[in-house]
Amino acid sequence: MTLLRSPALPRILPFAAYILLLAVEQIPGVQFGSQAANWMYAARAGAAGLLLLWCWRSYSELRGTWTASTQWLLAVAVDAKDFLAIRPQTVSLRAVLITSALFALEHHLVVAGFVAGLVYSWLYVRTGRLWVPIAAHAVTNGVLGVWVIQTGAWGLW
Repeated sequence: MTLLRSPALPRILPFAAYILLLAVEQIPGVQFGSQAANWMYAARAGAAGLLLLWCWRSYSELRGTWTASTQWLLAVAVDAKDFLAIRPQTVSLRAVLITSALFALEHHLVVAGFVAGLVYSWLYVRTGRLWVPIAAHAVTNGVLGVWVIQTGAWGLW
């Protein structure tokens, strides 16, 4: 099976676009202007969102869920040739560590991102349900957002 026909492609493509735009932003000497952080974040989220919508019909495992867990998608991609057949409880430690490291690299506070990635992975493996780590991530972001607004600790955001 070629990559273009692989069920992994529509699952990896939105994440890959997000990470590619994140990498471009980090190239030394590349200047995007004073508002780069604002519009580059919007560009990353927009590109990933549009690709998620474009690939949506391929996500049979996400029926009833409006977002995809990049960690889960990559974890099963690392572990399985039959991408859709893997059971959450069989995801390997290697896959959890790789996806948690990638999750960490996308966050400003890398260690906190890695720990969060481990927790979200554990929730997925433990419950076998994708919506649990998605909801946990949303709650974490919501609580962090309230904390940042209340304390003015913008470095956490």
